Amino acid sequence: MNKDDLVQICGPADGIRLFNTIRGSSDEDLTFNANTYPVMAIQDEIKNEEENLSSDLSEWSKQQVKYWVCNVVGLDLKFANLLYDQDINGSSLALLEKCDLIDLGVTLGPAKELIHSRDAQLERSKGLLPVSQTVSHCKPYPFCRYNDSHRYVENTILDVIESGPSDFIEPCHEYKGFNNTPDEYKMTKFTEEVVRFAAACMNSRTNGTIHFGIGDMPEFTHGQVLGIYVADKEAYENALKHAINGHFEHKHVGAVTLCIKPTRFVGVLNKDTTLSEKCVIEVDIVPQSIICETNMYHTYSLDTRKTKKKAKGKEPDQGEKQLKQFFVRDGGSSRNLLAPTTSAKPMVDYNIFENKLTQLVQLRKQAEDKPLKSVRSSVQGSKLSQMITGGSLSLDKSHFERYVVVANKSHSIQFESLRFVIELNPVAVLDFDPESERDGLQKYIGARSAVNIHLPVEYKITEAVEDIASKLQLTRNTSWVFCNGRVDGEVPSDIDTWLMDKRASVRDVISFLCRKDMLPNKRYLVVFLLLSTVGEHSDPLLETFSIFRKELKGIEQILCICENENAFTCWKDLIKARYGIDISGRCIYQLSFAEINGTILSLRSVNRKACRFLPCGGGSKVLLEKKVECSLSALDVLCVNQCEGGNGDMATIEENFYKGGKVSWWNLFFSEQPGCTPFIKRDKFDFIVNTVIPDLRSWRKVCASFNLHHVTGCGGTTLAKHILWNQKNNFRCAVLKDHHSDMAETAVQVVKLLTFGYNELPPQIPVLLMIDGFVDTDMVSDLQKCIEQQCVKVKIQFTFPKVIILNCMRLESEERTETTVEDVFIGNKLSDNEQRLFEQKLVQIEKTYKNAETFYGFMIMKKNILPEYIQSVARNTLKGFNIRSDLLRMNKDDLVQICGPADGIRLFNTIRGSSDEDLTFNANTCPVMATQDEIKNEEENLSSDLSEWSKQQVKYWVCNVVGLDLKFANLLYDQDINGSSLALLEKCDLIDLGVTLGPAKELIHSRDAQLERSKGLLPVSQTVSHCKPYPFCRYNDSHRYVENTVLDVIESGPSDFIEPCHEYKGFNNTPDEYKMTKFTDEVVRFAAACMNSRTNGTIHFGIGDMPEFTHGQVLGIYVADKEAYENALKHAKKMVILNINMSGQ
Repeated sequence: MNKDDLVQICGPADGIRLFNTIRGSSDEDLTFNANTYPVMAIQDEIKNEEENLSSDLSEWSKQQVKYWVCNVVGLDLKFANLLYDQDINGSSLALLEKCDLIDLGVTLGPAKELIHSRDAQLERSKGLLPVSQTVSHCKPYPFCRYNDSHRYVENTILDVIESGPSDFIEPCHEYKGFNNTPDEYKMTKFTEEVVRFAAACMNSRTNGTIHFGIGDMPEFTHGQVLGIYVADKEAYENALKHAINGHFEHKHVGAVTLCIKPTRFVGVLNKDTTLSEKCVIEVDIVPQSIICETNMYHTYSLDTRKTKKKAKGKEPDQGEKQLKQFFVRDGGSSRNLLAPTTSAKPMVDYNIFENKLTQLVQLRKQAEDKPLKSVRSSVQGSKLSQMITGGSLSLDKSHFERYVVVANKSHSIQFESLRFVIELNPVAVLDFDPESERDGLQKYIGARSAVNIHLPVEYKITEAVEDIASKLQLTRNTSWVFCNGRVDGEVPSDIDTWLMDKRASVRDVISFLCRKDMLPNKRYLVVFLLLSTVGEHSDPLLETFSIFRKELKGIEQILCICENENAFTCWKDLIKARYGIDISGRCIYQLSFAEINGTILSLRSVNRKACRFLPCGGGSKVLLEKKVECSLSALDVLCVNQCEGGNGDMATIEENFYKGGKVSWWNLFFSEQPGCTPFIKRDKFDFIVNTVIPDLRSWRKVCASFNLHHVTGCGGTTLAKHILWNQKNNFRCAVLKDHHSDMAETAVQVVKLLTFGYNELPPQIPVLLMIDGFVDTDMVSDLQKCIEQQCVKVKIQFTFPKVIILNCMRLESEERTETTVEDVFIGNKLSDNEQRLFEQKLVQIEKTYKNAETFYGFMIMKKNILPEYIQSVARNTLKGFNIRSDLLRMNKDDLVQICGPADGIRLFNTIRGSSDEDLTFNANTCPVMATQDEIKNEEENLSSDLSEWSKQQVKYWVCNVVGLDLKFANLLYDQDINGSSLALLEKCDLIDLGVTLGPAKELIHSRDAQLERSKGLLPVSQTVSHCKPYPFCRYNDSHRYVENTVLDVIESGPSDFIEPCHEYKGFNNTPDEYKMTKFTDEVVRFAAACMNSRTNGTIHFGIGDMPEFTHGQVLGIYVADKEAYENALKHAKKMVILNINMSGQ
């Protein structure tokens, strides 16, 4: 029988396998048995082995190892056979190393995956983990957020421990299981614990979160998510409000209410990702310095309002005195400094704290003043546009003809930002949320688009592929495949059993979709939509990724969209650990779903014509909803796709403008269309765009402004609108419609425009607001103050201005003012360059319009606003008037009524005899332009040998290789720093010159790398794989180390006291029974040294040193109980700060 015969009998997949087996068998035995047909052979094996697979690895036979590799780890049968042929049983599997597997012929990715799964199984075998459960960590709910999609999964472990104050801003945490508290006492327990924790945080001036429904040892794992049942959420909020009034002094109730944030109820998912009825209750505490000032917050066991009824002057008895408490954070708990004690000096700790309160308040204020994060510099909007379209930047002409979407558990708050899924019109959606049809993604999409619901079993090839595709209606409507069951159908599986129950059927779906006769080869994209965090190595999405990667033979056709950076970090690390590949280049993770939605929608031409989009920075956009724009009634909002799809009459609009009418967005839009000459760029345009605005963006204030002074009728308003049009992708631009608008309401709308689409996240790009008609700068200052107050009200943090005001200020006569960053002057006399541009524009106008000579507005400007020409225009316009008497008697309003606004005002000013001086533009006002010719020459002659560089080449290198500002390059240039002297510079030399610390360190680092290349220590194209240390005094950063990389800081002593010194301890050869002692001894010694030397510092355990390792090599250590280290350190030396980052203040 040939291949076709076997395919017809057995189906495509089994027929081809059988044909290949028969063709490779010997002539002695062509009888068919299971051994010659591997797929059938393993079926019987699986059935038996599944029942007998022991939890103890050492008991496994080589057949069980083979089964485990195929069906639990999920590797190809060929890799299982390699181990089987080498007689690898459970005991020998435990001894295998990665190099052994590679020697056998297992490729790197599967080898790392197998070792990772083997190690997890060994931990279960040793009793470190339950057989049915792997430790899975999760992040706490984002601090002071309420509209995030984050949810906990039952029995996962929070990756933060109970803690005390660190840097005042990083929240400390406290866990309460709350599961053994009787219902009748729960409310009392809740309010008492929150009051105690809140008082401790406010007195210690640290942010904090208390969690109810999170377990602790010894009954549970520390940080284990339990969840609790809450029947009446509002009752908790009301009870807490009542408790604040009852337990705190009346004078502090207002401040305490502001510091204790609203109660948050975080949903808890079951292990199979279905919603449970449980939640975790959380309360955030934020003791801002402006609220707490120097207050001390005592609490009382009795209602203070009852004690206040006592007669004035009456001393409370001893029993009443004991009701007063004063809590502070002490490690992972709160301590009452007024608790009864047998000590001879019971008030010692309280008095010490009271004496240090002023210093504590000052430290909190300093911590609040520090910028929390650098400004996000992301181009992920542009990257998303490239990747989703295959480089065409248009969904209308996308390289990809089809899309397949893979999604996990969604949250209702995400739905309004998931319209882009409909826009992609996916051929299939692989949905791992079993509740999706009831209240998830399928319900949202299904109500707006036609979908066909399927289960994976329907994709199994049991007949001709064409017949299956026809039954599934695969290319007509979106096929919605429930890959983890349905609440009204197939029973969902949890993470631990999904591999056994459903992996094979999902693999059939993927294999079917990836057939060349189903989807066009290389012309479809698989989009992993991570709507919730993937945190476990056996998560079904991770297995699905593996199957797609194998079917597609790489990741070039895979795009991963992550909810946030934490979700991305978990996803990236899991894939790196299992498959040995870096998925970062195929991930979008710095954009919110609102930005992702807007960016993808804007790639379809019909949407650009029908919808309006605001910029979010880095090429990303957000959809400006109609109801939101209507609420911004005081503003004329300029969108990135302004005028696209409109029906403006170009001839009429242009003619009105050239005759002296006001400029509109249409004029600027038409100037960018094919066949049109660009809009005339006034000389001050480049100065404002390249110098004024960048300088203002470096100011450390929330609202900045500058004035554009112009003589009425000379084009000042037109220039301002031209600037807004040019900057519409870099700012959220708007024009104030009426300068008589209420300033407070205007400020509210400006801030709403600033924050729209960011969903509690800090806005990334500022608002550029144009105002016109204010009679003096005091009105501008008043508007600035209103905007600043509104920013404070909505708690906008800033390191640069979030709003820049461009104030068009009219001058009655041309009085020359000096141009500065805050005051730019534009007169009514054109420069030679402007004159030339007007001449070029006239040529186009005369070709287009027959009545160009009547375009008085344009012609007056072109004639350099000559009084003789204006008088000629007036003479023709005002026939019948006595020029000498009647015209001179007319006021400005009369001329405006006759000639129109612009020409009338120009005529009035001309008659009054106004004049102007010529304003010229030179390169000194725009340093970037000044260096262009210089760069071209130096780039060609930059030697690889540092000692041969001239001072010009050093200047070029600083700007264009290191990437520092021109001002720093000029500092070196002015001091005649050439290559030889550059090699001798130290950081202190640069700081003495005026280079700030960050650029100085960056320059020295780049210089050192260049020196190594010059000496031949490093190849030019290669650098050593270094990594940065974890950010100093930070605890919730996504930073992680990669094994065997080298930290780019060396062990060091004090430098500038703020820059931390470092010390490395390998810790790998220390016996387990001595590790805790070694840890505490080393920390105490290092801490004392840092404090005595008054320098910040970090001691690292798990970082190697010479001669055994490279200096700074990342080794890592195993830690079974993190809290034990914290407790041991506290016990060893009470005065040592509880985190290992030592601050020598």
